[in-house]
Amino acid sequence: MNDEDFRDACAMLAMLGWIINGDNAPDMIPHMAWRTANRMVETRNESYDEVDEGIVAIKKRKYTRKGEA
Repeated sequence: MNDEDFRDACAMLAMLGWIINGDNAPDMIPHMAWRTANRMVETRNESYDEVDEGIVAIKKRKYTRKGEA
């Protein structure tokens, strides 16, 4: 997911949370959502800089029946 899509998704979810919570002024919710989304993108990019390995592969387990070797 690129930064723009990730930012949009974060802003959407932040805005939804504030609307459901109902604690903030409606005219401030979009601004707060975009600020939060921008911080999340920055944090994601900083954490990617620290990682020097890719995602660990998930290997399918081999199951054997009891008594089989």
